[in-house]
Amino acid sequence: MKKLLLYFCAALLTTTIAAQDQPRVSIHQQELEYYNSLGLTKDAQFDSLNGTYRMTQNFPKAGCNLEKIVFGYHPYWMGTVYRNYRWNLLSDLCYFSYEVDSLTGNAISTHGWATAAVVDTALLLGTRVHLCVTLFDGHAYFLGNATAKQTLITNLINMVSSRGADGVNIDFEGVPSSQKTNLTAFLIDLCTQMHNAIPGSKVSIAAPAVNWSSTFDVAALNGYLDYFVIMGYDFYWSGSSTAGPGSGLFSINCSTYDNLSRSLTYYLSAGASNNKIVLALPYYGREWHTTASTVPSSTIAGTSSSRTYKYIHDNASGYYSAANLRWEPNSLSPYHVFNDGVAWHQCFADNEKSLKYRYDMVYLRNIAGIGIWALGYDDTYTALWDLIEDKLTNCRTIPCTDTLYDLGGPGCNYFNSEDFTWTLSPTNASSVSMAFSSFNLESGFDSLWIYNGTSTASPLLGRYSGTISPGTVTASSGDMTLKFHSDNATIYSGWQAIWNCSVDAVPPTTSVSGGTWQTHDFTAHFTDADNVGTDKLFYQVLDFNGIEWRANGNYGFFNDQFTSTLNADWVADSGNWSINAGRLNQTNEANGNSNIYANVQQTNTGNWLYSWQMNIGGSLSNRRAGLHFFCDSAEGVNRGNSYFVYFRADDDKIQIYETTDDVFYMKTNDSYVIDLNTWYDCKILYDATIGNIKVFLNNVLVSQWTDTSPLPSGNAISLRTGSCNALFDDVKVYRSRGANSTVSLGPTKEVRFQNPNPATPSCHLNSIITDVNGLWSSVSGTDVNIDWTKPDTSAWLNDGLGADIDTSINLSQAWANWNAASDAQSGIQYYLYAFGLAPGDSSIIPWTNTGNLLNVSPGGLPLLSDTMYYFSLKAVNGAGLVSQISHSDGFIIHLLTSLEEYGLTHLQVFPNPFKDGLSVHFELAETTDITFTLQGLDGKIISRQHEMYTSGLHHIQLNIPETINAQHCFLSIQWNNHQTLIPLIHLNN
Repeated sequence: MKKLLLYFCAALLTTTIAAQDQPRVSIHQQELEYYNSLGLTKDAQFDSLNGTYRMTQNFPKAGCNLEKIVFGYHPYWMGTVYRNYRWNLLSDLCYFSYEVDSLTGNAISTHGWATAAVVDTALLLGTRVHLCVTLFDGHAYFLGNATAKQTLITNLINMVSSRGADGVNIDFEGVPSSQKTNLTAFLIDLCTQMHNAIPGSKVSIAAPAVNWSSTFDVAALNGYLDYFVIMGYDFYWSGSSTAGPGSGLFSINCSTYDNLSRSLTYYLSAGASNNKIVLALPYYGREWHTTASTVPSSTIAGTSSSRTYKYIHDNASGYYSAANLRWEPNSLSPYHVFNDGVAWHQCFADNEKSLKYRYDMVYLRNIAGIGIWALGYDDTYTALWDLIEDKLTNCRTIPCTDTLYDLGGPGCNYFNSEDFTWTLSPTNASSVSMAFSSFNLESGFDSLWIYNGTSTASPLLGRYSGTISPGTVTASSGDMTLKFHSDNATIYSGWQAIWNCSVDAVPPTTSVSGGTWQTHDFTAHFTDADNVGTDKLFYQVLDFNGIEWRANGNYGFFNDQFTSTLNADWVADSGNWSINAGRLNQTNEANGNSNIYANVQQTNTGNWLYSWQMNIGGSLSNRRAGLHFFCDSAEGVNRGNSYFVYFRADDDKIQIYETTDDVFYMKTNDSYVIDLNTWYDCKILYDATIGNIKVFLNNVLVSQWTDTSPLPSGNAISLRTGSCNALFDDVKVYRSRGANSTVSLGPTKEVRFQNPNPATPSCHLNSIITDVNGLWSSVSGTDVNIDWTKPDTSAWLNDGLGADIDTSINLSQAWANWNAASDAQSGIQYYLYAFGLAPGDSSIIPWTNTGNLLNVSPGGLPLLSDTMYYFSLKAVNGAGLVSQISHSDGFIIHLLTSLEEYGLTHLQVFPNPFKDGLSVHFELAETTDITFTLQGLDGKIISRQHEMYTSGLHHIQLNIPETINAQHCFLSIQWNNHQTLIPLIHLNN
């Protein structure tokens, strides 16, 4: 019974509205007929009529770029008001109009399309251009005439092609339902021919807010049309019997057809794709004489007048004052109410407050964008341009608290066949909660799902239906996604909720590690963290040349802290540049374009960060300073092709420029207070892949712009000043990275220098990041020691304990000593020695670490008589590099019985063990110079005697110190370039 009652009410309401409002004459038709009747043709005539004057060009506040389509109708009667359009906030201009002769398809008039200067300007500035095609009667004849239809299609293709334009917008209004099939066939034919003839062209329709009798076959047309531009105005029109909002977001009285929300639901459920729906909104309102001041009130027939945004604001001191302004809470619409002494007047007209809600609906329903009827109706006022910038660009911010309704709005039921998903991401939020103040859905059929994240793939927080309220639901991620579905039957009052968020004030953190010593290309590891999520990641590789820290510009890095004289990296092309107290100073105030540049190779991949500190001073006016980057001819007046950011202290402006072939073009002109003689931290973040430039002062975003055709590369950066005395410091260029980055070593690589000494690193790595909310981390860095050269080998390696020996009489022990090796970068960490039967052989003693000792005396060796043995040695530096192998010249074992061949026989050393004295008995064949050396195992000399002995027998007493710390020692006997070693044991007292 309830459903039958709903159907009856809906049918009755439809009949009532149709009876009241038909036949409708749209604002498009009314104004076209009015201005045609004036007989004016020249821009100057329309400028005089409209009161147009040239405004100072307005630039976006922060170089903001559109995220949504802004499709503005430009009526021919707007004259030169287009000069005041903020073109970067207008994606599409639709020239109004080509008036169709229904008998032939030719134009009754094109109103100067072929020569219109607004078309030239739009195309020059990158705005797409469409020709609007109007037909308000004679539909049956035209749509039934194949020749007339083809004539129109051919004409439109030729006219779009001849202007280099982008497409057409078909505004056929009042088409009878009997022509539905013919209309559909015509539009499909037009789309097919236009798309084939002009690849990339767009065909759209001016779709009625209410598709009476379903004349437009939305489902059939969706596969052909590029856009449905819904004329979201005139719900209450000139012939309405009741005053009301022409573009109410929700219903003023729960009527089915009098609001934008219902129109969007209809088109989406009828088969239109979200990304093809453009919601056109009015820059005008409608004023009626009414029978009362209350809302709703009946209108007095024949008293309706349209009122533009400009008209209302021009009369803000009169009837359209703030005192007469009211707010209709159900439709979220403003209106003025006043009595002129004769009758009551009500004027419903959207303003910044109401349009804000409608722009939010664009995101809520995820549609392509907005349209405007009509451009110039706000001329001399910039608030509506500012609103587009604030709500439909990448500068858009989502408040931390606001109210959300179902699609029925504050006072009415939601609709049948709703199915939408919406993500709430308040700016800089670390968490977001949704508190429901009311909740009433058809249980089991209509449902609301809430997710903790940016999509329905995120964790589900809950599914809700019926009358049990979700209460307060919190998303810890800072993003909340809602999905709502209603079936095609029963509807209820729906829900209302207020969201709140916690704002992210926690900056991200970063750290980098590169190891202690590196000898070849290595991997730097980065650790990045944030409470919400990290975004842009940067790093910088510095090297120390023995005087200052620099960076290799050939790898896209730069660093100068101006600690000494002006580095040769810089080329001072114009101006007076010098180092002043550790800062770079340009002192020529008369120079309007000083230039000092340096090599930095930059590519159009990844992200780049340019960072420096700057102080602008001086006594002249128009003081300014900044940086060029991505320069390809830094010696040029404007650095060839480049990007350029200027900071103006006298104008308090921040400007982004692009220079092309040495000519610069301003892209932003943003207000920001820049005090003289004050240090600022300046950062430019450039996403070279998409061409997005963001400028930060003291880590606050102050300007941004996106180049849709980014420069391919650059080979320099350039500091620039004008009419000022400027100081610069800490000029740095960073590159983007991942979690790890390879760092190359070598004379022409990223790190070009080795440590000058073991205690002074020659490599430094820096890391800095942003989080998803645009907060910056501090710079984190680490030193890395670099040594890629092997240590020098020892100059000599002697067999024996002192001077090199050639022979030994010991079959179980050997001795070696050497001089210290050297390594300037990392020092000698330890030595490795080996002992074997050939140079480098380690068959007897494998390579063994001997620390920093300069001698060894390994014992317990299986040595053989009459066999040559060799010591080999390697030095290892602090970086772990190993020197070339050095080796001794070898020695041979000769037992004592064979010493006679060397002129010494009957050798005896006693007593052994000894305590106080030591005697040596020997016989010489000839006079011989002999050295007796008593040494400890560590090579330390205990005593030494040197004499010339004659031939014959000798018995000598060696001088032994009273105190000998060594228990084990050796007596070295050297003669005639021979040496023998005798192991001894000393008995301590």
